[in-house]
Amino acid sequence: MARATLLREGKQLCFVAVEVATGAGKPIAHASSVVRARLSAPAAELHRCAGDDGASDPGRMGPLIGQLPFVAGRGISVEHMMGGRSRLRMPQRAENADASGGVHEGALLALLDTTGAMAAWAETGPGRFKASTPAMQAQILAPGPKGDLVAYGRTCQRDGELLWSDAEIATTADGRVIARGTVVYRIVT
Repeated sequence: MARATLLREGKQLCFVAVEVATGAGKPIAHASSVVRARLSAPAAELHRCAGDDGASDPGRMGPLIGQLPFVAGRGISVEHMMGGRSRLRMPQRAENADASGGVHEGALLALLDTTGAMAAWAETGPGRFKASTPAMQAQILAPGPKGDLVAYGRTCQRDGELLWSDAEIATTADGRVIARGTVVYRIVT
């Protein structure tokens, strides 16, 4: 169950809190959101993603990640996963689309989370560990486009079992960044 509460409504910005709980009422997640109304203003200029060096080594885990049911359902594939860096692709497909045919925000956030998690695994290497995403900060900079996406992740900080990975999602057509964020990923050895 998810419950959204409008905290404040301004002329252009709305502040929303979202609480997510199990069917039994146990709290499992909290989100805060700021939404800006465009009000016929021109679209924001999106910067181009710097990308990476083009290396293509999915490591030992990369091929296995694409077989996980949720990841496979989105069509997400791992192209690179080495040295604390990751590069993933997500194709345009009906399962990822919103009502207008663009990429749904949920699919964007799933790609962002998976990219950050894979950067963390690329830092630690595979093993029999327990892992999860305890926190994620995300910015959706533009509506999801109609087209394939590429995401780049880089682990930028580690403190024992906690890893912070920055991630950017760009269109494959022109490299414009449509979402970015930081994934806090926990790998317990």
